[in-house]
Amino acid sequence: QSGVKERFETESRESSEERRNEMINTLQSLYNQLDRVPKSTELPEKYSPTDFYAAFGSWDEALEAAGIDKEQAILDEIERVAEELGDIPTTGDIHNYAEYPASDYQSYFDSWDEALEQSGVKERFETESRESSEESREEMINTLQSLHNELERVPKSTELPENSKYSSHDFYTGFGSWDEALKAA
Repeated sequence: QSGVKERFETESRESSEERRNEMINTLQSLYNQLDRVPKSTELPEKYSPTDFYAAFGSWDEALEAAGIDKEQAILDEIERVAEELGDIPTTGDIHNYAEYPASDYQSYFDSWDEALEQSGVKERFETESRESSEESREEMINTLQSLHNELERVPKSTELPENSKYSSHDFYTGFGSWDEALKAA
């Protein structure tokens, strides 16, 4: 009797393993077809999400077994949305433009800031912003120096040319005051 039981358990394990492999192949095929991480609601009729939960423990574990890196896909999606917007995305932007729900970002990262840090988007845009700000400061200094040479005296904020790229407000914002801008120039 124990031989029959053993054979039955072996056949059952093999059948279970075949089914898991078939499910993995289904996930990989779906991933390639969609060109993104599939959702459990997008399974073919042959399967239900419950089948995957029973076989793998969770949807994320099924994805992992299929070699699908959902965390990386989420980071890539942050990058895609950032590129589309040309700025660091907010959670509202993610809600409006991203493939995955905000809850996915929260389940993979402790906070939205951490997701931004991990994606590299925050650092890249902050660096670009700093570089842009430094370039603007340089241009403002050049504007003041040119105006000083033209007037042959220290210029007043009201004497900026009408066609100037920068307003007096920009100088106050960039340097803290008109006097600080003049000192920098």
